[in-house]
Amino acid sequence: MPITFEWLRKNFAFIEKIFFFIFLSALLYAVWAHQWFHTGDGPAHLYCANVLNKLVTDAYSPFQRYFELNIQPVPNSLVQVLLAVLLAFFNAATANKIIVSLVILIFCFGYLKLTRIISGASKFFPLLFVAFIFCIPLKTGFYNFLAGLGIMMAAFSQYLESYSTVNLKKYVYFALLVLLLWFTHFFGFSLLLLAVFIHQFFFKLTESVRAKNYSEFFRNAVYWLITFIPSIILSLLFAGHAAGANVIRFAEVDALNEGLFSAVTLRNYFTDKELTILNWFFGALLLPLIFWLFSRNKKANPNLSFVLVFLLVLLLMYYLLPYEFLAGGMINLRMAYVLFIFLAVFSESLTMNVYCRALKLAAGCMITWYSITNQVKESAFYSREIEDLQKSLSVLHHGAIVLPLNYSDYIFQFNYALYLSCNDKDITVLDNLEADSPNGLVRWNDRAWNTNLLGNYLTSPRPELNIAAYENEKKVRLYYVLRWRWNENIKDAATLRTNNVLDSLFKKIYVSEREYAEVFLRK
Repeated sequence: MPITFEWLRKNFAFIEKIFFFIFLSALLYAVWAHQWFHTGDGPAHLYCANVLNKLVTDAYSPFQRYFELNIQPVPNSLVQVLLAVLLAFFNAATANKIIVSLVILIFCFGYLKLTRIISGASKFFPLLFVAFIFCIPLKTGFYNFLAGLGIMMAAFSQYLESYSTVNLKKYVYFALLVLLLWFTHFFGFSLLLLAVFIHQFFFKLTESVRAKNYSEFFRNAVYWLITFIPSIILSLLFAGHAAGANVIRFAEVDALNEGLFSAVTLRNYFTDKELTILNWFFGALLLPLIFWLFSRNKKANPNLSFVLVFLLVLLLMYYLLPYEFLAGGMINLRMAYVLFIFLAVFSESLTMNVYCRALKLAAGCMITWYSITNQVKESAFYSREIEDLQKSLSVLHHGAIVLPLNYSDYIFQFNYALYLSCNDKDITVLDNLEADSPNGLVRWNDRAWNTNLLGNYLTSPRPELNIAAYENEKKVRLYYVLRWRWNENIKDAATLRTNNVLDSLFKKIYVSEREYAEVFLRK
């Protein structure tokens, strides 16, 4: 049977379905292409998960001396629990790739469900989700955040399907979904609460006013509010014990403008070619919105009107919310990311004719090819370096405390030394800010953790040390120092002073094959 235009038009949904799973398979291939899949916070997640596993299962683990369980209910903890369980059965590299794969699947199928509900096409397969995977949020290691967005999109889709019906089973199911979302990520929970509020009080209330049927509106509104009450109570409890760690910082308006219009949150490699692609992508997402604003058929799909209002609220919040609040950072960047996602959902839901869908298919193919090829190359580089770093474990004794010095210029290697703690040697690396946060299941105790005493090694690429002050205060002797990616061309005054400390107190006992990792032992 010859493939004609008419055949393509009638079978385009099937073609989109095939490419949806091709794109999804390509994303997962990039995760599993090499031994390690590195993200910025990935080592910290693995470190905390390993500590959590040992605190629960091994009463004699050296981690018991320096860490404790956080018994408070905390959001953003689901991934840590899943990783701790996986580490009981798999090595760290495999457990990490399983979690990343699961996060990608949750996000993509949440995007699929939401786009279908907004468009009203139950068999529609969106294709632009590939643009939101290998970019800043995942590369930074925001596993909970991305999984939370996927659950948020799925939960809101569930709400849109059933908001007008009174059904106890649906309310209970939704309440459990909201609770799961709260434990996955507080940001996603807040977005869901905001979305339901806007839909109820800006759309359903308007309908009730027109129909003069207020009792049904208030009854439904109360029922939906009740589904959020358990998570709201948990939020208040969390805010109470996290208040001591609360630091509020706002970003500059110029930085916010640049972040939005240059689509920083969707970037990964920060090349001119990538910026050009993103500018075209951003423009392509805006075109359907502009055409819709000037169309005369806005009432045909009220869900599109909701998405537009939600986009405007997200844009306002992007400029008004702080950059850092309640132990959460990069809030504006996260908000921009969500803004782009809902803009893509709007555009995909609106452009349903075969010509626009063909263009989206072509765009999806190009984005997938560019994203996957670059990601596989990058993963190969990071995987080799992690393997090089992990060979230094051979000279570290079980339960050792290691002071890391990181001289790397690579933006996503800020937690690299924490890979030493993702194994059965129970190495305590003095660099785990996730365990110093109120929204973690494991916390440092006072026995070893006080980085201010040791110097600025966590905040400076040219660290200086004050080992005597730390050891005198903590009564803990530092036997090992790991130096990562130092080279002889680094000759600034701070580094020379640190080298003098290393020469006087330690001796070099190991240099990795690629000469990136060096281990020093106390004399």
